[in-house]
Amino acid sequence: MDYFSTLSFLFPILLALAYTTIVSGRRKSQLPPGPFPLPIIGNLLHLSDNPHQSLATLAKRYGPLMSLRFGTRTSIVVSSPDIAKDFFQTHDHLFSGRPVPDSVRVVDHDNYSLVWLPTGNQWQRLRRISKEYLFSVRRLDASEHIRQQKELFIAGIDTTSSTIEWAMVELIHNPHILEAARNPRLLGAKKMHKSFVMYGQWGVTQKFDIYDPDKFIPERFLEGKIDYKGQSFELIPFGAGRRSCPGINIAHRMLHIILGSLIREFDWKLEENLRAQDMNMEEKFGLTLQRKLPLMAIPLRFK
Repeated sequence: MDYFSTLSFLFPILLALAYTTIVSGRRKSQLPPGPFPLPIIGNLLHLSDNPHQSLATLAKRYGPLMSLRFGTRTSIVVSSPDIAKDFFQTHDHLFSGRPVPDSVRVVDHDNYSLVWLPTGNQWQRLRRISKEYLFSVRRLDASEHIRQQKELFIAGIDTTSSTIEWAMVELIHNPHILEAARNPRLLGAKKMHKSFVMYGQWGVTQKFDIYDPDKFIPERFLEGKIDYKGQSFELIPFGAGRRSCPGINIAHRMLHIILGSLIREFDWKLEENLRAQDMNMEEKFGLTLQRKLPLMAIPLRFK
């Protein structure tokens, strides 16, 4: 009985001390504002199954630069193009490192993988080899017969296939845009062609006060000055700075050819006579932002 009495007396005191320590530590660290972290788990409860949506909601409350804590690790979330430019371009040498998970260290990937290596001489050498010998357009043409037998670019394929699926979903969901893409009198073929490449990761990377990312309006890019290769920070589908995607050429080429062919050669009908306006548009977060339900559409010969 005495043991439980002592424990019940000490527990509130220990809890108050823990709270005071966390608060004072947060103030002294001069971190950006953010939701208060709980002991041990930090801000994990602030994230839902779609963390990109949770972060967008938190950014509206705490501003374009906020801090979150997950376990013992502090993370800084940037939601402004101007601040992103400071991080990924002006001071990219300071913020180009990546925390390495224990699962990666176990198999020693942190010592030779381009993804996890620090940005030193070995990383620069591997990145140069990747850009010049693996992902260049000339190399893609030369190695076509190899890629027909075995696909080597797994991460690029996953990202590109998700992008194409989302583009087709939005086109089928908005038949008037699909019709406009086929009609050169409504929209210039070259410009519309480019606008779909811009669509890439648009739903994930945009800020709500720039334009509404939930509306599919590809023509917004027709007269824009936004560079999707990492120079315009309103849209960075391939990342920016030293950690930008080395496979931008293969993604750019595949999106042009595949999406253009699907639009030009086929008309599309949803399974079970589902109407376009009744399509499920929910997302599922993962390595890439995928659909919660895969697209099931029937290709018809376009007349």
